Amino acid sequence: MIMTQEQAILKAQDQFGDVIDFIRQVSSEGRRIDQLTILGG
Repeated sequence: MIMTQEQAILKAQDQFGDVIDFIRQVSSEGRRIDQLTILGG
C-alpha cells in the first residue's frame, strides 16, 4: 500500500513538472496563461 501511494505521489510530481514546463514555454512566447487550454490527459 505504501508503494502504491509513493508511485501516485511520484506520478503526480512528474505531471506537475510537465505543467510547469508548459507554462514556462508559453509564457516565454508571450502568451497569456489564463487563456490557454491544456489538452490531453
